[in-house]
Amino acid sequence: MVGWAQPILLYILAGDVNRPCMNEVWCGMDEAGIITKGGAMDSDKDIRGLLETSGKMFEIYEVRVYEGYRKNGAGETRMVRVKILDGGPDANLLYRYNCVVEDVEDAEYAKNATGNGGPTIEEAIHVVHWHKLV
Repeated sequence: MVGWAQPILLYILAGDVNRPCMNEVWCGMDEAGIITKGGAMDSDKDIRGLLETSGKMFEIYEVRVYEGYRKNGAGETRMVRVKILDGGPDANLLYRYNCVVEDVEDAEYAKNATGNGGPTIEEAIHVVHWHKLV
């Protein structure tokens, strides 16, 4: 997961073992209730595998989020949230990356813009229908 700094949350429940915790380290809990750490998780593929088997998920995306400001068509400054979705190395290479842009400033005004995806993050951002954020 080079360049993707998404923390993995601590999911430890009493008696449950081999759960991911912060800093990509596998954790467990011994009989005394003490959290133990193991080796680093192997890869993004491991997480996707767990989500597919345990979570019965498919078409899984890792999401990277940015927030910033832009002017809309009326010249108003609006806060937007940009989500870059990565379908992973097993995704269709032509559409591996997708981009979703949301106006987050006002629930009444809220507009979204998306594109058709692309083989690179750059292309996914370029094909977003930015004009829909009027």
